[in-house]
Amino acid sequence: MNLVKKMSFKTIVPKIAFEMVTVFDEDTGTELKEKRVLSRDYARIIGQVRETVVVTHPQYGNAVRFKGAFRGTNMITGETYESGDLFLPSTAEAYLYSGFLAAKKSDTFENVEFAFDIGLKFQPKRDGIGVGYEYTVRPLLAATKQADPFAQLLQLLPPLPVEKVEKVEVQEAEQVVAEIPAPKKHK
Repeated sequence: MNLVKKMSFKTIVPKIAFEMVTVFDEDTGTELKEKRVLSRDYARIIGQVRETVVVTHPQYGNAVRFKGAFRGTNMITGETYESGDLFLPSTAEAYLYSGFLAAKKSDTFENVEFAFDIGLKFQPKRDGIGVGYEYTVRPLLAATKQADPFAQLLQLLPPLPVEKVEKVEVQEAEQVVAEIPAPKKHK
């Protein structure tokens, strides 16, 4: 185990895996070898958030520093890291920060526990711009998974009218075709 002052995805996974892929170049009509990120989970990060601080970086903009107790494991090497400060990729950051702010309103708030598997998947560069991958985030704890943001709103609305759809079998094509009635006109 390694104790670090602050932890981020890059701390846990300093090197990402790549694969060579054969692609067809339409401009030249030839096949080329292209290096692409290997799409997979790279890190498991677990922890307890006690407080947050929004920090501003002149080059990268605002980020949230999570304070608490955190452990990150490199899913390729098995190496583990622990820290009291954590920075997350923006997708995970926004997800955890909104959950933290909601939980903090509770009178019994102590901390927010979470567990994420964070990976990378290939994302083509647009006009040569970009890094060639995007982060994937998978919450692992039920407590980390946020409630349906529309549940409360849906309770205020009447149920959607559902019209019965008749199924008709078509023997020649051996498939089921649904006849959907035309929408009713409102007065």
